[in-house]
Amino acid sequence: MRTCLMMRNKIGKSIIVAFFLSFIGCHPKRYKYTARICDTKLYAEGFEINSAGVDAEYLTDSLNFRLYIGSIDSEHERYIYRCVVDSICVTRMLSDDTSGKYHVASMRAYDLKEIRKRKIFETRYNFRPSDATPLP
Repeated sequence: MRTCLMMRNKIGKSIIVAFFLSFIGCHPKRYKYTARICDTKLYAEGFEINSAGVDAEYLTDSLNFRLYIGSIDSEHERYIYRCVVDSICVTRMLSDDTSGKYHVASMRAYDLKEIRKRKIFETRYNFRPSDATPLP
């Protein structure tokens, strides 16, 4: 009898812990910031996608397109944007845990004319590699 009660308590506690963990990890994305890019009408928008410090970043001109760039750990990763004529180079920087210095993790180039022409409006985390050109 006592074993059954102990087992019932463990199951009840497990259900409560599972519910609590799912509630913390799954909440709607919340707006964090908008940053102007390259002194043009381009903006990077950041949204918190979970409470562990993971953010999603989008590139937009607020009229013709909204492109999902990626998700990053806001404590250890950053995106750097560099405009070149009608293209934009997005560099994902990753910090070293020991020194705190950032190094290049990946780079992608986007053709802004093509993105504007295609009217890409991404609202979820559905980055399509075909929309970007990896750089060497």
